[in-house]
Amino acid sequence: MSRWLRTAFTLIELLVVIAIIAILAAILFPVFAQAREKARQAACLSQSKQWGIAIDMYKQDYDGTMVAWSSKAPDANGKLKDIYWSEMLQPYMKNRNIGVCPSDPDPNDRKRDFLSYCFNRNVQFGINNNPASDAQVRYPSTTIALQEWTSPGYTGCDWVGPQSYYSNYILKPLEKNGDRRHNSGSNYVYFDGHAGWSRPEKTTYNIGCCPPTKPSNGEKDVLNYGDGIHPSWGM
Repeated sequence: MSRWLRTAFTLIELLVVIAIIAILAAILFPVFAQAREKARQAACLSQSKQWGIAIDMYKQDYDGTMVAWSSKAPDANGKLKDIYWSEMLQPYMKNRNIGVCPSDPDPNDRKRDFLSYCFNRNVQFGINNNPASDAQVRYPSTTIALQEWTSPGYTGCDWVGPQSYYSNYILKPLEKNGDRRHNSGSNYVYFDGHAGWSRPEKTTYNIGCCPPTKPSNGEKDVLNYGDGIHPSWGM
């Protein structure tokens, strides 16, 4: 009498294996996604630091004055056209792709404008609509120069907090200052040249705009409302 050897799994055994794989996938996939985003966050932080260096180099060439929001420059045909701060800083960076965050999902940011950041409008328009100088920035190590943003829409994106100078960009209170593309936060560039990650809700801002009024931390000075500790959009 010959014996038949079992060479296949039973249905129950297959279901157990599939269930184990599904459980492991549910545990590991979010970890892998978070690790991938951490790598992108680190790459973005490195690019952010390049922005900080470019801002410092620009200020050295212009007697400590911040880069303006816009200027004029000749195009390929010699005609003057408007250019904006991100283009004015390009000679110090020489790589437009540095302006694009690896986690920015907007195709226009990535291919057309090469920009995933907005500049601190409070500082760019300073006093009487002139760019501020180094001497006017009370807390350069905690005053934000650039912050990440999705879909700035053009190469001269400026920001002043949850209330933009442009009415169609007014934000909800919870969005406040910045994006959340990197693990619920984003990278910020400060006026002393360093860059770091933070959550948007940690920054102080002006509740009233525009012009900026009523700082969120209770300071009376609507421009110099930073306290030297918490990140501030003030000047």
